[in-house]
Amino acid sequence: NVRAYDLTLAGRAAGGWNAAASVSLNSGTGRALSLTLLDTAIQKIRENGGEPKLILLGHDQYFNLERLLSANQRYMGQEEYQVGVGSERTFPGTRTGLVLATYQGIPILPDADVPKSVATNDAILGTNVYVLDTDYLEIAVAQPTQYVENRDYFAANALVVRGLLYTMAEMRCKNIFVQAKIGDLNAS
Repeated sequence: NVRAYDLTLAGRAAGGWNAAASVSLNSGTGRALSLTLLDTAIQKIRENGGEPKLILLGHDQYFNLERLLSANQRYMGQEEYQVGVGSERTFPGTRTGLVLATYQGIPILPDADVPKSVATNDAILGTNVYVLDTDYLEIAVAQPTQYVENRDYFAANALVVRGLLYTMAEMRCKNIFVQAKIGDLNAS
């Protein structure tokens, strides 16, 4: 009797039948981003039946990848991105207004909000790299974005207008097996 949703079970180790996404960590010790790490993450997704559609990383890893490819006399390709939902996509070559750097034809999206790894000595390392098959990711919106404003000067104890953007949503993954994460990377 195996409880598939019990994350404390030893059977949920990487490589087991019930392992989830491909996660490449280094036991809390920082390491440099390498093309081998990125290629392995892409390969693991393909072995699990997916096709990587997005590489999400922080600005530090974006610059590390750029330096790495320049040192190997390669370049990050630039492609016009094909936009779509599910199997519905724009025609190749249709202008979408998005020009993205790519690696092996996979768009690279740097984001300032990508989480960072923490070393075993509690030092903050660089940001993680996520290789994602976005066909299996969705955002379920329970309450669309609203703007709420407060003009109660007495409660704020100042002559200010406070505003808030409020959304209720959750990110869902319908197939975790075709997602990958590379962690424990140095910032530079």
